[in-house]
Amino acid sequence: MINQFNAEYKCIQCGHNFSRTPWMDKSVQCPCCGGDQLENNPYLLGTCCAEGLTDEDYYAVALKP
Repeated sequence: MINQFNAEYKCIQCGHNFSRTPWMDKSVQCPCCGGDQLENNPYLLGTCCAEGLTDEDYYAVALKP
């Protein structure tokens, strides 16, 4: 199940969380609204975006309402 913690992207327009699938085009768009203003999820372990994050950063996201 995709949620805010394991999704690769979040759509800025509608707030939908999703991950890229192999059949998506190179240009990633939100599957719900078609928006192309996306936010990368920096909290995915093993991604270049996650480098430099501290334990406190992860706790802040996990405890966020």
